[in-house]
Amino acid sequence: MQAKSIPLVIAFAAAAAGLSAPAAAKGPEVGDIYAGVTLGVAAIAPKGLELDVDKRAEGRLSGGLFVGAHIGALPIGSGWPLAVELGYQNIARHKATYKTASGARSELTASGSSTTLALKLDAPITERFGLYGKLGVAHNKVDGSTPAGQPVINIDGSKNGLLTAFGLQYRFDAPVTLRAELTNFGKSSAKSDAGGLSVGLAYRF
Repeated sequence: MQAKSIPLVIAFAAAAAGLSAPAAAKGPEVGDIYAGVTLGVAAIAPKGLELDVDKRAEGRLSGGLFVGAHIGALPIGSGWPLAVELGYQNIARHKATYKTASGARSELTASGSSTTLALKLDAPITERFGLYGKLGVAHNKVDGSTPAGQPVINIDGSKNGLLTAFGLQYRFDAPVTLRAELTNFGKSSAKSDAGGLSVGLAYRF
């Protein structure tokens, strides 16, 4: 994932904080169901290899889906809204050049997917704008290949990883929420990790 993608989150926060809020935005209530889509950059990184200093890993645009339900608040009662969220994230085919332990270079082409189940805790800052965090489990699958004649980088497989995420969100008058999220899917196989940066829209029913 390119480092230049990070300013997208900062720009999102600045724009959302600067929007006026003439009317109160209805917050989530216990029992509310929501669903949404995401679009962002996701990438797979082999473990124990050094990224070639002449090239960078370039994750490709990848889409995702999620559905969630608000189940309460922490602390219990009138605390921050708590939801349980099920998601699916595609990790589109992308390339990166790595150096092996011997110093040889090999170009890896990788793709995969992640199915996630997590608790999402909102931390409101204003009636509309806030932060959130997610903690859960991700079932990740990855497939990789290297060109003939180059050192083989074997990352194929599947793994259950620890999902952690941090995000920013802005709630509109309509039951629509815009959010930006930095996600770590944990281990995507025995020899790789996965992560991504995305922007999403959620609709509350």
